[in-house]
Amino acid sequence: MNLNTNITLAYINYKRLDSDALKKLHSAKITEQISEKSIIKDLGLEVRSIAFIEKCNAVMILIVHDEYYSKDFLTGRILSFWDKYSNAGIVHFIREVQFKYNTDALQFLAEASSGLHSVTVGDSQVMSQIVSGLNSGFFDTKMLHFISGWIRNVIKDVELKTSLFEGNTSVERIASEIILDKLGDKKGAKGIVLGYGQSGKLVAKILNVENAIHLYIANRSQIDITKTELDQQSVVYKRFDELEEVDDIDFCIVALENNQQTQELIQKFIKNINSKSNKILFVDISTPPLLDNTISFIDIEHISKIANKNIENRKQAANKTQRLIVKKLDSVISTINTYIGKEYINEQKNTEFNLDRAKLDLAVKRNKILL
Repeated sequence: MNLNTNITLAYINYKRLDSDALKKLHSAKITEQISEKSIIKDLGLEVRSIAFIEKCNAVMILIVHDEYYSKDFLTGRILSFWDKYSNAGIVHFIREVQFKYNTDALQFLAEASSGLHSVTVGDSQVMSQIVSGLNSGFFDTKMLHFISGWIRNVIKDVELKTSLFEGNTSVERIASEIILDKLGDKKGAKGIVLGYGQSGKLVAKILNVENAIHLYIANRSQIDITKTELDQQSVVYKRFDELEEVDDIDFCIVALENNQQTQELIQKFIKNINSKSNKILFVDISTPPLLDNTISFIDIEHISKIANKNIENRKQAANKTQRLIVKKLDSVISTINTYIGKEYINEQKNTEFNLDRAKLDLAVKRNKILL
């Protein structure tokens, strides 16, 4: 089925987020100063709809245009506009900008929304980012809402008919999942997170904010709980020299840098806490692990095996997801074509009415002259 309009998608998308990729993504983001007036003035295209989409590993510009333009002309106008209205320009990596057209553009958007083009296959956070970008577009927003609504329906089908989103793939979520499974009934559960860096923050958020688990948080530097997302009533900050006060915990997550100081800290803490209870679950997500074989614990290697297995399962589901998206393309094309067709019919009716009115006015004028 062919589209009754034209869709162009320009994008940069990185499967690996190193420092170079992150710099390019920041540079390519569209500035907040963008407006309908600046789009009309500087894009140089007759645009029906336009949307600027950002996700953690990509920046995209989606344009719907009824007028046909050659690919060379389109590319030149879009790149020039993007370079002018991005944070720091795209000239130095302009050859990395890719283009998709019409049904290929729609297919890529749906694939990206399902996480097929993410750093982690099946990343479930992507759809909301893409839909948000579409719903914040300019001009004929109804057209963009058709596309975002279709994407939502596609993702529902992917969830129902594939295993693409099954199983956690992040170390922090798998560690939290292991603890929650061990706890069973979460009521009254309490634990400690040692280290409040990037991993420690995410684990604390999952356990406390998402699952209402009471926590101690110990960190080298002072933490003001009131300035975090955490629940102030169920989280207590402890300095490293206050760890002897910690007792009555069900689990301990170690998320510290591995060095001489933290090794000594851990040994002292374990000796103290084990004297109070021998039923504590220890999960070590430090790299390399800080805990040793003197106690039973789950380490980063065990968690990584679970993550890799889930990633492989998702990759196997990716082909099925692509086939499903291709089958769903006709539905959005039909919606778009119907919308444009009705719009065209209404325009023709208005044109005919205006012509008839013009003829009537002319006849009246002639009658007046004859009289």
